[in-house]
Amino acid sequence: MNIRIFSSFRRCSILRRRAAAGAFIVCLLMTGCRRQEFSIDVSLPAEIWGNYHISYYASDGKGGLWINTTIPLEQGHFTLKGASRTSSPLYIRDDRQNEAMFFISPGDKLALTGDDANPTGWSATGNEISEQLVEYRKSGESIENFVKSNPDSPVSSLLLLTSFPRRENPAGFVELWNCLGKKARRLEMAGIVGTPDIGANSPFLLDKEGTARLRGSAAKVTAIAFCSTNGWSDTLRTNGRPTLIYFYERSGEERYLEATDSIRRLAKAFPDSAKRNLAMFSFQSDSLSWKSQIRQDSLKKITHAWVPLGQADKRMQALGVPSSPWFIVIDGKGIQQYRGDDPAKAAASFRRLAEKKK
Repeated sequence: MNIRIFSSFRRCSILRRRAAAGAFIVCLLMTGCRRQEFSIDVSLPAEIWGNYHISYYASDGKGGLWINTTIPLEQGHFTLKGASRTSSPLYIRDDRQNEAMFFISPGDKLALTGDDANPTGWSATGNEISEQLVEYRKSGESIENFVKSNPDSPVSSLLLLTSFPRRENPAGFVELWNCLGKKARRLEMAGIVGTPDIGANSPFLLDKEGTARLRGSAAKVTAIAFCSTNGWSDTLRTNGRPTLIYFYERSGEERYLEATDSIRRLAKAFPDSAKRNLAMFSFQSDSLSWKSQIRQDSLKKITHAWVPLGQADKRMQALGVPSSPWFIVIDGKGIQQYRGDDPAKAAASFRRLAEKKK
């Protein structure tokens, strides 16, 4: 009985969402001009049947919403008509979770064809960016190589915004993004895609030219408040001391062991803690687990800090910590000398600073 009640509720909820999306499109069609309309036509072999889940962003100039709908494919064919004042990525997913991104603009008549049901292998005509996305998928090229070879392509901007692992490789994203030329339309594409981690109060900041930098990367760091192992608030002060801070979330992993081994060697090479700072900021939610790990690691003369909110902590946001693991190396004047996830590079940067203090 409970299952039937839940299923009925879910069907009603889905119907309401579809009705709202449908009403939005009808409103666009009634109030706008024909140039806002677009169509998507899929033609596959007649023996292919199934459902396809389609998502795109529709805007009326004052606002918009993501349209999520399911279209039945019958005898290898379906047609979808929509409307929007702005362009949008178009995601098509089959029932086996194979998903492909295309691109749609007002006025387009996008035709998609293929030999099988998997949309990742389909071809496209009717939108130049969609056609280039198809070529990219068929090439099997990495995003990094494609962007470097095509710095003036809007597809490069789209791939960096939608498919590049920014959280795992924030420095790599910034480097590739800043290589893009004017024809890549990077500011326009950032606005169209609307990713939440790019823009004001986000890890990645864009200036008026579209150049990216990591939030906090230009900030001078002289003091950082934190929660110590005894549960009291404390402050890590960088004035006059070279400082290495390691931000981490999970212990016991290979990268964690590599980082702690590197910090242990630095502590041994520069034993006078009055002349340097070596700090580990834990993003673990459980303080007991954190303290247990500290005892197991037996790292001496190291500052241990607990930040249970992780990257959501306002102090971490101000520092621009985009992911974990992450390192920041700061000189005695509070100027950041290294930011990244490479333990070896962080250690080398710290050693250069610490050697000068000897």
